[in-house]
Amino acid sequence: MEIIKMNEAHVRAIAEIERLCFSDPWSETSIAGELTGRLSHWLVAVEEEQVLGYIGSQSVLGQSDMMNVAVHPDHRRKGIAEALVNALSRDLKE
Repeated sequence: MEIIKMNEAHVRAIAEIERLCFSDPWSETSIAGELTGRLSHWLVAVEEEQVLGYIGSQSVLGQSDMMNVAVHPDHRRKGIAEALVNALSRDLKE
């Protein structure tokens, strides 16, 4: 598994995970909008080009809010969410 910055190729898979995990999921359009948001920082956990999970945040004036974190139901209980939170925390500290 690798944790990388979200790009356009990940949007559809993230939207699918949103639909599987949440009763009020973000749309593909909303997720794609985060790619150009200068306050946004999103990461994805990928394995063999498959998105296993993701995390997103927005930062303003030195403070960050975690917006979303989710792992595909087929890949839960493997430490993916913890790895995403840790990676986001490291990135934001930098």
